[in-house]
Amino acid sequence: MVPTRHSGARPIEDVLRQEVQMVEPYGPCPPVPCPEAVGPVLGSWPLTQPGELAGLRHSVTEVLDDGAGRSAREEQLLLLVMCELATNALRHGAGAGVVTLSQHGPSWLVDVRDRACDETPAHRPTDDGRAGGHGLRILDRATTEWGWYPEPGRGAKHVWALVPTGRSEAEDHR
Repeated sequence: MVPTRHSGARPIEDVLRQEVQMVEPYGPCPPVPCPEAVGPVLGSWPLTQPGELAGLRHSVTEVLDDGAGRSAREEQLLLLVMCELATNALRHGAGAGVVTLSQHGPSWLVDVRDRACDETPAHRPTDDGRAGGHGLRILDRATTEWGWYPEPGRGAKHVWALVPTGRSEAEDHR
């Protein structure tokens, strides 16, 4: 079984230094429900084409510029995860998606909805001769937890991830 949930956050420096490696065995990941956000929704952005990703990065950077004293490293990690999920939604998710960012204790909760409810996220072998295919490995290394679930009634699929903010829960409640 491919691990789609992780236990405990790792220091951001360890995540950024760590080499992205294949998670074995590769293949489809089982559905995992999204945790309910325990903080406010910070923003939601519809996307229909790859050219909108730069605007997403800019908008998220503005939302995060709230004087909370986060390091640029945590914000860059969040942007990496958001853009990876958004790119996958546009590439594999029937052409459109919605990215939602929420506060979730000492983490950010990224939820990306696309229109490919029948498409299951799957780890690809690294030596299959095709470019790309590293997105889920990035999630394995850069998040504390991630998963996906279908929403058949809306013809949608959600892929979500928890990204550490670098702050403790006590700091978030001040």
